[in-house]
Amino acid sequence: MPRLRLSRFLALAALLPMGCRHTAVAPAASGEGTSSIRFVDPAPPPARKGETAIGAARPTMQAINAQPILPLAKPVYPPAALAAHAGWASVGVRLTVDETGRVSAVQPSLAVISLPTPYVAEFQAAVEAAVAQWRFRPAVLLHAEWVSDPGGDYPRVTSREKIEWTFDVEFTFNASGDVLTRLPK
Repeated sequence: MPRLRLSRFLALAALLPMGCRHTAVAPAASGEGTSSIRFVDPAPPPARKGETAIGAARPTMQAINAQPILPLAKPVYPPAALAAHAGWASVGVRLTVDETGRVSAVQPSLAVISLPTPYVAEFQAAVEAAVAQWRFRPAVLLHAEWVSDPGGDYPRVTSREKIEWTFDVEFTFNASGDVLTRLPK
């Protein structure tokens, strides 16, 4: 079995020098590009010392992730890239939402890879300008205790704590005029 995996890996590695071929898409007749947004499923926060996370036999805490307040500002396709017929581009970022519901940090994503283009700085600046306008309902960590009851034990929320939340977002830019909306419902 390991030999089969190695041969598949070598076959894929041989294809890498070919790369991907993307053709530039002509701008729309209106002369504007579009963008779409996709949220990547967030990971739950790590359990704190002395607490049991969800999924355990008797969880004592539950995290509710930050929720975007719609509508979200969409990034503007950079004019320089549009004039140069740059076509399609993808930017992945990791956002940190603070306890007040504002974006406090924008970093490169490891879950969503940004595709390199000659206009990477312009696309990144467009993303940062858009997310600076975003607002969220802050993430909440619910602390609970288990209550014994003849009808069955159940968890009772003892406190709520607003927490910082990070997640990944993918932005797709398109100069064709096609809109691919992937906003959360």
